[in-house]
Amino acid sequence: MAEEESEIVETELLDCLRQLSDSKASASYREFQLLIDRAGREISLTGWNEVVTLVSDHCAHWQTQWLFSPSLSPDTRAAEESDGWRRVYAACSGILIDRSPHLRETIDRLHRLRCLDHAIQRRMQLSGGRIAERSYTALLSHAAILVGRVGLTRLAEHLYAMALYPKGTVGRAGSR
Repeated sequence: MAEEESEIVETELLDCLRQLSDSKASASYREFQLLIDRAGREISLTGWNEVVTLVSDHCAHWQTQWLFSPSLSPDTRAAEESDGWRRVYAACSGILIDRSPHLRETIDRLHRLRCLDHAIQRRMQLSGGRIAERSYTALLSHAAILVGRVGLTRLAEHLYAMALYPKGTVGRAGSR
């Protein structure tokens, strides 16, 4: 009976999380945190994997909103949500990793790729069909890869930021 109730709580939780996920712009980390706190650790391994994926996606979304906001008038809501989602992601992924330590590298890699994908999609959206801007971005990106391979990590990170974030954004300003 207890196992059946646990499955119902997990199903309800995942349904609520999916509904909140459908509207990224209005979903706050606080709502997710309340739902996850209510469910406790009663969620299955498969359920935690889905939770971590959903939370990672929101974390990437809000991080992108923050880093692409103008540096002279940063989006404070995006900054707060980005920090909050980062904490929720760390807690949720930590639970999943505690249960399956061998997944640590995969979980971390997927999260970094999800964050990068959101940023690249936003950059592509902003540059539109402008060939010169896309070429400049590609050139800087390739230069960053080469510089990184030589071991000049700080310079590589700076070049990546220049390639990814437009001038005057929080992401570009933070790379100095």
